[in-house]
Amino acid sequence: MIRCKNCGCENQLGSEFCFNCSSQLITDVFISYSRKDYVDSEGRIIKNNIISRIKSSLSAAGISYWFDEDGINHGDEFAPIIARNIKDASIFLFISTVNSNASEWTSREIAVANA
Repeated sequence: MIRCKNCGCENQLGSEFCFNCSSQLITDVFISYSRKDYVDSEGRIIKNNIISRIKSSLSAAGISYWFDEDGINHGDEFAPIIARNIKDASIFLFISTVNSNASEWTSREIAVANA
């Protein structure tokens, strides 16, 4: 969920506009990570993984974030969604791990953020 900075209501991550006041939603942080650091080979969330800990810390501090698991639905064209959310976030947070450093997808996200 992302809290609207205009009216304070909560909206689904991935939404572009607040459902209550129609303000454009801008997240504080875009989280770039490797899925291999978040879920195991069977798609189960890895216990005590770094991505979950970072998400929890951001939430506890009242910092909104965009994280692709929450914002992309099956069938969506995800590259434009990711690019838009990188652009709309105030901060791009790259979680540097062996897996993310080797990932083609995180390299693309970094390129979009740099552009």
